[in-house]
Amino acid sequence: METSMESPGKFLKKEREIRNIPLEEISNFTKIKEDYLKAIEEDKYELLPHSLYVKGYLKGYAKYLSLDPIHIILQYENYLKSLLPTDPIKLTQPVSPPKKSPRSWFIFSF
Repeated sequence: METSMESPGKFLKKEREIRNIPLEEISNFTKIKEDYLKAIEEDKYELLPHSLYVKGYLKGYAKYLSLDPIHIILQYENYLKSLLPTDPIKLTQPVSPPKKSPRSWFIFSF
């Protein structure tokens, strides 16, 4: 089964639905907020805490579904890498350093 191009969230959701397990049941067992599980299934990782926590959530979710947690975490890391631009961003115009505003200092003598 080819899952390398499939996002981890879609994969986990599909596996959960095949097993006919409600998200609430996984949340209750793993103690992962249901909102976090939904965000994972929708690949909205920006709604979740730091990636270290996400990896823990993925591990718990995978174990609950009797899946290999290492495979799921690798899938997650590859998914994140796939979101990065492959080519460096080319600027259309060169960026020059900001110009310093000339300061005029007046010395008043009386």
